[in-house]
Amino acid sequence: PAANSPLAYEADQQRAAESSEELAELVEQLAAARPGRVVVAGYSVGAPIVIGALQQLRNNRTLLSRLDVVLFAPDIGVEDFAKMMQGLPPLAAPVTIFGSHSDRILRLARITFHKPGPQLGAAKSAADLPDVPVTFVDVGNVAHTGNGHFTLVCYPPLIAMFTAMPDRHFAAFAQALESYPSAQVTRNGQATYVQLPAIE
Repeated sequence: PAANSPLAYEADQQRAAESSEELAELVEQLAAARPGRVVVAGYSVGAPIVIGALQQLRNNRTLLSRLDVVLFAPDIGVEDFAKMMQGLPPLAAPVTIFGSHSDRILRLARITFHKPGPQLGAAKSAADLPDVPVTFVDVGNVAHTGNGHFTLVCYPPLIAMFTAMPDRHFAAFAQALESYPSAQVTRNGQATYVQLPAIE
């Protein structure tokens, strides 16, 4: 429910927080309608909605164990993310994050709206990640179009690699990128940080 205006950014964040309960209800309905794992994805301000929905579902361990969570350029503070993830029952896999150390939109939002601390989607190293089960793929060195905020969709080399996969699964894609030539993989407890090299 965004106003799609930079001047409404803070109000959009409040509306996003209020949407978590509805997303949790939708996830429950989807899980009841089909067996197996369920993918829940959030882009930018959608990330807090997803993490808030996990909080709503925290007492449903069986459902959480079926969820694959993917965040694209998450616009959420690292400390806020860590607090919301602490104590959650295990998910089907570590949270998969595609972000960029050169995300200009997240940098602008942090400066303009005086956000304390780093934003999760713009992590620059494993040290920037909290000790929770996440796999962060930094695509900042990959050739792209735009401002670096719409991770994957504006990155032609990654689109080609993803669509070539026989089973197009974001968590599996992130794990495969850990083995990409010249990729730098570092860890901070349960968190894994994958910095991709320059890819044209």
